[in-house]
Amino acid sequence: MTLETQELSFAYGAEPVFAELALAIPPGRITALVGANGSGKTTILKNLARILRPSHGAVYLDGRSLAQLPTKAIARAMAVLPQNPEAPAGLLVRELVGYGRFAWQKPLTAMTAEDKAAVREALILTGMTELADRPVGTLSGGQRQRAWIAMALAQNSRILLLDEPTTFLDMAHQFEVLSLLDRLNIEQGRTIVMVVHDLNQALRHAHHVIVLHAGKVIGSGAPDAVLTPQTLAAAFGIRADLIHDPRSGRRICVPYGLVATGE
Repeated sequence: MTLETQELSFAYGAEPVFAELALAIPPGRITALVGANGSGKTTILKNLARILRPSHGAVYLDGRSLAQLPTKAIARAMAVLPQNPEAPAGLLVRELVGYGRFAWQKPLTAMTAEDKAAVREALILTGMTELADRPVGTLSGGQRQRAWIAMALAQNSRILLLDEPTTFLDMAHQFEVLSLLDRLNIEQGRTIVMVVHDLNQALRHAHHVIVLHAGKVIGSGAPDAVLTPQTLAAAFGIRADLIHDPRSGRRICVPYGLVATGE
């Protein structure tokens, strides 16, 4: 399932965020959108999900413009996990995950055997089965994030769009969530697009990176090829070394200074 943009532009009122972007999300891979605050990462993700409508250009899913597709057809293809989602008070994990089946249900009908099986599988995949009857509000940060990912998985979509899935999580829970996304990609071939702030998360987990600066793409491709000291200086205003991690074999970003004004 392909996801791409052509001449994509977006503005909040008279304030342009980005213009004429041409992006291609590699199917069956993990793509990370990285860039400084205000570079347009979340706005691009929301355009990919049709949460926002572009000012110009279009997003294409399997060659068809999102603007021409029914909402349920998009929901069956793509699941979206926004930043810091909130669940109604008292809602159980099982009920939250069941919300992911809306794209497949007829109005005012009970859950089918297929719906229940999808919920059960999503709980198993995310390790949430034993917590299924707990209120979402009583979970730890990492558990809550896994519950929301389970809801997205119950949607049975091939593409997952996640806006900063590790925000406000401690290191152990960040590792837990990103390891889950790795498994979903490797074992199920799901396409994952995520906005991340931590460059080392992009280097470790992504197959493809899109680097943004002031609404423009200044780098796109494999992390090791794209996240260079020159690109990091341009996108983030930092000086950094990229060294090899002896355990994973991947590179690690080690910032050591700021780019001087005027450089």
